[in-house]
Amino acid sequence: MVEPIKIGMFVPFTGPPALRINGHQIYAGTAAWLTLFNEAGGHHGRPIELLVEDSGYDIAKTAAAIRKLAEEDGVVAFLNANGTPQITAAMPYIQSRKLPLLLPFAGAEAWFHPPKWGVFGVQAPFNDVGYLLGGWAAREGHRRVTVFHPDYPEISLLMARQARRGFNAAKQHDDARIDAVCVQLGCEDGAAMADAILRQEPDAVIVLVNWLELIAATREMQSRGKTTQLYSWSANVTQQIASISGTLLEGMKGYASLLVGPAAKTASAEEYRSAMARYFPDQPPDFISMAAFAHAVVFTSALNRIVGEVDAHKLVKAFQSLDKLETGLLPPVTFTPMQHIGVREVQAMQLTDGVWRALRPATLPSKMAETGKIVGSI
Repeated sequence: MVEPIKIGMFVPFTGPPALRINGHQIYAGTAAWLTLFNEAGGHHGRPIELLVEDSGYDIAKTAAAIRKLAEEDGVVAFLNANGTPQITAAMPYIQSRKLPLLLPFAGAEAWFHPPKWGVFGVQAPFNDVGYLLGGWAAREGHRRVTVFHPDYPEISLLMARQARRGFNAAKQHDDARIDAVCVQLGCEDGAAMADAILRQEPDAVIVLVNWLELIAATREMQSRGKTTQLYSWSANVTQQIASISGTLLEGMKGYASLLVGPAAKTASAEEYRSAMARYFPDQPPDFISMAAFAHAVVFTSALNRIVGEVDAHKLVKAFQSLDKLETGLLPPVTFTPMQHIGVREVQAMQLTDGVWRALRPATLPSKMAETGKIVGSI
């Protein structure tokens, strides 16, 4: 019997509702591509075995999941893991075990500058996205902007600060201002959230909360006859949100890591939809599972560069050799020993008639947003 290549994944199947839905989508997209890969022969006849643990979006539960995968299951790497605060807490252990952390649905600037051994990502750092969102709202001429963000995780607080920096660096009017409303993660008190936002009389809101808070607050504001332009991050650029919200979020703008949406009429998008329909018919095509599918394509592209036995060090070298890899779903992916974020763009999208449509790409800032001097474009 051929020994499989064991790859580990930890995602939330339990925990906050918005996040555990993401966990199921990440797993489905990853497993869909890996199943296709195995059916085509795997890695020189060796299949990939995907071993998955529930992280619960909880630091202690994530730590236990990681230890099980590393010590009991003997995985050679982690793929498509989720949870920035949980992974940050576990990073010393992951690094001590010399286990690559490949293409996580998470990201902190400190993971990549300077690059940590074995950590490779294609998700834009959240602080960069916050900065770009602030600049986007400013360049479109808004004068009174509110950043609507949760109190946890800490990266959300950083994104909010960077959104303010990006706005102030790009504002078009001397009297333009940006303020913030911070709410408890998972808050569903739409009236209280709407009160706090409307008190600032914004003409645009930068949304860094998840869909539960977003929908509750927006529904309450619209019931009072108040509408405003919304800008958001990739967690809210999903077809699920479009389906749940109806026309509530029509016109919302946001950044996605993908070049195209799940309904795109391209060969790569069709391959994704076909795989999902075959292996996970209960999961409608969506951005998160599509991104997981694309990440898995990047992983197997690197894996195929390895000759002979697969180990952590060979995987790292294989990732570092990827140069302008085209998946048809992500921007071109390039890694080097000193560049562990593989893409330099995010895609601006807008929700129109219930479908997310691509606008134009945005270049990620070239320097740390802490300086307040970085430049991003849409």
